[in-house]
Amino acid sequence: MRTKGTYGIGSHHPRQDWPKQHRHARRVATAAASSTRTCLVTGEELPKDELIRFVVGPDNSIVPDLAQNLPGRGLWVKAAREPIAAAARKNLFSKAAKASVKADPNLADIVESLLRKRCFDFMGLARGAGLAVLGQTQVEAAVAGRAAGSVLLANDATRPAGKQG
Repeated sequence: MRTKGTYGIGSHHPRQDWPKQHRHARRVATAAASSTRTCLVTGEELPKDELIRFVVGPDNSIVPDLAQNLPGRGLWVKAAREPIAAAARKNLFSKAAKASVKADPNLADIVESLLRKRCFDFMGLARGAGLAVLGQTQVEAAVAGRAAGSVLLANDATRPAGKQG
């Protein structure tokens, strides 16, 4: 039986006395600490947004999980071509998964193409929402009106006639 004063009648939990900011800061700090993962190639502890998550598929193959929503234990690798290639080449996914898994030797190329597709998909969504413009005239108007947050320029773009640079 609880006695008066130990969360009984007229009493409350001591954490209720903490300032609201402290409770929020504690939640944020806990969330920040849980959003870091260790790269299985370099051993670095990095934020999740600097890593790519892989999972073991039903056929024991390594599957990139760019959206970070596939079921299974995540195997995290630094988001760069060389660590991904090294993980596939050195069979580090099998060691981390503690099981015999197959990683495609071209895994770095596969991840690159998936990232490119994801980027184009997001750009298409932004364009559909009116947040992105295409075409020289529209882009120049957005830049001149200071409405452009960033400008992406194709590496094969040509200079307009008569302009030197």
